[in-house]
Amino acid sequence: MKQKKHFALLGLILAAGCGLSASAEDRRLASGEWMLSDGVQVTGTVSPVNNRVFCIKNNETRVRDEFFAGLAKPNNECSAVVVSSSRSRVELDLSCPNQNGEMTGHSTVNISDASFSIESSLALDLGGVPFPIKRSMTARRTNSVCRN
Repeated sequence: MKQKKHFALLGLILAAGCGLSASAEDRRLASGEWMLSDGVQVTGTVSPVNNRVFCIKNNETRVRDEFFAGLAKPNNECSAVVVSSSRSRVELDLSCPNQNGEMTGHSTVNISDASFSIESSLALDLGGVPFPIKRSMTARRTNSVCRN
């Protein structure tokens, strides 16, 4: 009986350690002006790419998993759960309530100091029929100085 308790305790310690490995990592993105391109593909039809410019200030270069999760979520009602995290990659599971059915899927974020990409593979449940949606986002630093 005592040996079983030790194995159970060891299992809890290992599980806690594995949970820590999926915790948020501190990363730094280069400061300056960034261009974010966002495109969606629905059943083979590609929507026009939307481009946005944003600025990362010198004192705001540290980013955590939540920064990328916020970008990966299709809307504010969605939830994003970090499945795994390392300095150069974040894996997320997404879930979005929708009046037509729940949308769920997976996102992969690849990160370097001067660029990152988010690839999402989602499915909208239309009464038991999955409707596939692919979303691709890429961001790259375009200037070392913010112009706005």
